[in-house]
Amino acid sequence: MSDHIREFYTNPMDVVQFLDNDKAEKLMLYVLSKAYMFHADSGMSPVVKAEKHEMYLLDYYFLVQALCEHVFGLFEKSDPKIALAMKERIILDFGKDGEYKAKQLLVDLLDYKGVVYSNSDKRWLYTLKRYKGAFNEKRFVISGVIIDGNFIKNSLDEAMKLRLEKFGDCRQFVLEEVGRKALQFQQTVPDSRSVFSFC
Repeated sequence: MSDHIREFYTNPMDVVQFLDNDKAEKLMLYVLSKAYMFHADSGMSPVVKAEKHEMYLLDYYFLVQALCEHVFGLFEKSDPKIALAMKERIILDFGKDGEYKAKQLLVDLLDYKGVVYSNSDKRWLYTLKRYKGAFNEKRFVISGVIIDGNFIKNSLDEAMKLRLEKFGDCRQFVLEEVGRKALQFQQTVPDSRSVFSFC
């Protein structure tokens, strides 16, 4: 670990300081704003409404990337070196190569803050789903955690609720695979390079 950040961050649990008070809610508002712009630019979405339930799945790794940007912004003006080191550390701890228990910790903390639901009573962290655009044929994988319905109901203004309904509408995507099969591109997708992943 970089000596630059020992004063602020020594282990994954220290991420809690970036989620206290109303920071978790602000982070999630930022995530949804980014998701809206990503969908507008690419036609793909890191947030997709579940096919049979009134809930939205948010890609875990898209969330981690937004957290990195959030933390980077907190330190960038005062010390760019610390800002970059913090960003790299959060990716290392909570990103693709991070330990499962660290990822579960982040989701549990966000559950405690009322912005996502934790699946700590399960043996899995997120739901893997592979989608294909119904209109643009683009394929992407979601490693989805569930956004808290009360957060959507109580914390989003009407404009953002309408945006969420639009960019998260599952009818614009075709569900191809669920679970581990969603990652088996080579067997099921002729050109696996065409499958986008947020991690």
